Amino acid sequence: MRPLYRLRQCWKAIFPRITAADAAWIQSLLPPAARALFLRMNPGGRRHGLDTARMLSAWENHIRSRLSAAEYKELLQAALLHDCGKIPFRLTVGQRAARVLLEALPPSPRLNALRRRPYVAQALTAAAAHAALGAEMAGRAGLSREVQTLIARHHQPQTPAEHLLAQADDIC
Repeated sequence: MRPLYRLRQCWKAIFPRITAADAAWIQSLLPPAARALFLRMNPGGRRHGLDTARMLSAWENHIRSRLSAAEYKELLQAALLHDCGKIPFRLTVGQRAARVLLEALPPSPRLNALRRRPYVAQALTAAAAHAALGAEMAGRAGLSREVQTLIARHHQPQTPAEHLLAQADDIC
């Protein structure tokens, strides 16, 4: 586990900030129904999606040699919404932190008992289900099949675009 990275991630989740310029960029990328979905995400989730998309934007020169303009835009859309499947779970910052810590620690009987407690179990369920649920939500918001697939596979990438999304998600 990278402690400084996780501390920065926690800080951004507790104190998320999206500027007017960020909001304008998001508006340029997402159609209205998808923007509404983005706005339903918790503030920390929106910040994380934005950071993931901005990371991909920073890699634009490299990415655009592999993807068409339309595929690149779909990748950015997926980055913004890749965690939208967590919306129904309404996770707290504490639940998200507990999940990260439990995934980083080796299994033990005591930790296994903790994983079964409702507060923690809900976070683990969200982590397991959010990609598939997010893909369905993106489809209902009118996004392409490609965006839905990117979201569905962002933890188990198979294509170069999916690997790029997974890498940016891991960094952010």
